[in-house]
Amino acid sequence: MNDCPGNALRPWIMLAAALCLTGPLAAQPAAAPRDAAEPTAGEAEKLRAQRLMPAPLDTIESNLRDLEENGLLTVVSGRQKFINDGQDQAIVWTIRANRLLTCRYIMMQIEDFSDVRFYKTLGKDRNTPSLHEVHSKLLYYSPSLEDRAAGSGLFARDDTFQVWIYLDPVEARKIRSLQADQAVFRAPRRRPR
Repeated sequence: MNDCPGNALRPWIMLAAALCLTGPLAAQPAAAPRDAAEPTAGEAEKLRAQRLMPAPLDTIESNLRDLEENGLLTVVSGRQKFINDGQDQAIVWTIRANRLLTCRYIMMQIEDFSDVRFYKTLGKDRNTPSLHEVHSKLLYYSPSLEDRAAGSGLFARDDTFQVWIYLDPVEARKIRSLQADQAVFRAPRRRPR
């Protein structure tokens, strides 16, 4: 009787039937917590302020803080300053590692944010905004990060590195005059071959 091919499948058929019976019960969404409240006006304003770019573009919201989503990196600060021995102006962000990370991992994260696009929101409906691109930049990172990644380097907890976009006063005025209100950091788009 055990030689019958159907008997070998019987435990799997019973398991599948049990899963089918309990599937709809498990698929129901969990109830929302009762004490989950909407953020207050002060909290919402604080969250918005955290998403703003540093001066001189401090009226533009950005998604650079999305680097913090997995908790491995933290954007510590951002400001405009001179770099390359005072020859170029840039907006520079300092980013901290929250635990031991490989330089290669950090580079992959940064490369996913290396294409910076500035947009102006058109239309009054904020639920379905229409965006018009007004300017684009590239996000750069320290060459030492790349050197350390090539040698399997590590970033210890609380080690920092910097990323920046070159932005001279003329470009900053142009972006403001075009009324950009959003900066989107994203992975570069590759053209199909």
